[in-house]
Amino acid sequence: MSAAFAHSVAVSSGTFFLADSAAQLAERCSKGASNRDTGIQAGRDIYELTSDYSLARALRYAFVGGLVMAPMFHVWYQIIERVFPGRRLWYQKLLLESCTIAPVYLACNMTATASLKTLGVFEAAGGSVQQLRAEVQSKLSTDFPRLYFNALTVVPIYQAVNYRFVPLRYRMFWLNGCQLFWNIWVSHRVARDVEHR
Repeated sequence: MSAAFAHSVAVSSGTFFLADSAAQLAERCSKGASNRDTGIQAGRDIYELTSDYSLARALRYAFVGGLVMAPMFHVWYQIIERVFPGRRLWYQKLLLESCTIAPVYLACNMTATASLKTLGVFEAAGGSVQQLRAEVQSKLSTDFPRLYFNALTVVPIYQAVNYRFVPLRYRMFWLNGCQLFWNIWVSHRVARDVEHR
């Protein structure tokens, strides 16, 4: 394993971990801690916000970042650079990414996250692999179109900057920095939808 690939895996795992942790905190805040007038109440609010924190959920998302996103985009950037060398053809790279790797990545991310989340639930309840597959397929059919459309309104903006201005060896770092914020939203949506099923 090359040092660049190892860095991609480590940074992606950390980014996904932070994104999910931030999403969990945002979810707790949105549920509403009321009446923060006193220091004692504020301390209780902070405790309530962190008491529901799921380390397992954040680690699952870090696992997906390190073992799905990092390898996929590390290889993708190498391939796309061979097909369209340099930064001059950034718009072609962006178009090709939006039509090919982006939907594949999103489907893999959703499948891995939903599978890791529901696998323990199904095993504990005596569920089967077929039930797990049905749950994941249901999630993909209901949530994928909405998430993909939302991705097409956000991701091309930061990827245009990535392809136009960022040298190849730094693209994964730029991507991870941008995806920290994007993944907060995606983590929140995926986890919320899984928990409501």
